[in-house]
Amino acid sequence: MGRRRRVAVVAVAVGCAVAATTTGASAGWSVHDGGTVTDIRVPPGGGPTDVCVDEIHGLAGYASAIDPGSDPNDFPIDPSTLTPTAYEVYLGPPGVDLFVDETPPGFRVGYNDGGGVFHPAPRIAAFTSPPREAWDPIEIGTDFYVFTAASFSQALAGVAPGATVGLKPHPTSPFATIAEAKAVDCGDKGFLRRWERDDNFCNAAGARVLAGDVTGDRRADLVCNDRASGDLWVAAAGADGTYRTGLAKSRTALCRTSGERLLLADVSGDRRADLICQRKASVSVALARTSGKFAASSWSGRVPVCRGSRAALVTSDVNGDHRADLVCRSAKSGTTRVALATKRGRYPRVDWTGRVGLCGKGTLLAGDLNGDGRGDLLCHTSTGKNAVVLAGRDGGFDGRVRSGTLTGCAAGAAVSLADVDKNRRADLICHYPADGSVRVALARSGGKLPKIGFIRNLGFCYGAGATLRVGDATGDRRADLLCRTSGTGYVSAAYSDL
Repeated sequence: MGRRRRVAVVAVAVGCAVAATTTGASAGWSVHDGGTVTDIRVPPGGGPTDVCVDEIHGLAGYASAIDPGSDPNDFPIDPSTLTPTAYEVYLGPPGVDLFVDETPPGFRVGYNDGGGVFHPAPRIAAFTSPPREAWDPIEIGTDFYVFTAASFSQALAGVAPGATVGLKPHPTSPFATIAEAKAVDCGDKGFLRRWERDDNFCNAAGARVLAGDVTGDRRADLVCNDRASGDLWVAAAGADGTYRTGLAKSRTALCRTSGERLLLADVSGDRRADLICQRKASVSVALARTSGKFAASSWSGRVPVCRGSRAALVTSDVNGDHRADLVCRSAKSGTTRVALATKRGRYPRVDWTGRVGLCGKGTLLAGDLNGDGRGDLLCHTSTGKNAVVLAGRDGGFDGRVRSGTLTGCAAGAAVSLADVDKNRRADLICHYPADGSVRVALARSGGKLPKIGFIRNLGFCYGAGATLRVGDATGDRRADLLCRTSGTGYVSAAYSDL
């Protein structure tokens, strides 16, 4: 193993900008004193130095050089040995260069006007980004890597388009480089507040994570299932939307073998999300208890709602009785079957069968698109085409297909349906795991999704092992973005303010 060296002892110019090899849009890493590095994430479609007028997103971390030919994966930096990075945000007029004036007795951040007169720049925000161990070393120069990278998201106020925004780390140091960006109007506001913690949650090989309100407090919890052992862990959402991992543990015999599908939804209508396992013509349910644990198995039966492993299976309250029904659709034939849930948490039979002419090879999603209290179906393809079928009053679907195309939500996007703006209609969330950017199409009357209204490069939940889930973590009736990274068990959330 080679030796690791901190930035302070290598021949790297403090304050330089280094072109990054990370995925996603960024302005490149700014290298500050003490080994601190910062990468401001730019809006999708924006210039290399753009930032939104109402928020600033980025990555903060520590960098190190390694011996030539050494493997960077041999050089993790323990976050416990590092201190959080404090930042200040300064505002200047369009086109100026912000810098630190070191004139005694102290130092000031500001800019020179055309006549060379110095003007102090107002500080408009201050925040702290905690250190964390990166999921992968990020090369930002020859034999020069970022080994830790924590994302940050800070709301801004009073910034006009065209203004100069300066991000300065280490408020007490006059030597730290200021990373600059030009403010642009990014449209709708979105997910400004963020939380993250390295908790080793659900990091076992093959473990899967689901999101739903298990405890009945109207906040989405995270459930981890270890397929090999059957163990279940619940990370309960607190009143502030943060997660306390590993508080409730139980064990289930459900979905222990390949070919079985595990879902999480309220089957019995008691406001607690239950476990559902489907395999061939069999369905099993494990009801959630008040403690946040699950019964080993509450009910099992033969229900041929899905015929074939390639059929798409979702849960949705089709008949509006506040219980999660099973909906299965064959992509080949279009045949769709519905098994309605009973108040005892069972699926005794297939209640509705029909031919629904949605898209063939797209992703099937379910949610209340028109706000009538019943779960509708949406099929989204990699080309951005959408097809919607609304739920009828008979526990089935009306059969009329409403089609459209969404520019900006296509190949490479993972899609979800959830109400992010608390108007009781499910919106389409497009998340690009390659760079962590997020786009949202808000549902309108009649279940229409006319356009993408929110586009931001959040740099959220991207990279190897990152899994995105959606759910209301804070109980404010708006769906938030939830992320777990396998291998490290890192848990994070981005809260909606749409």
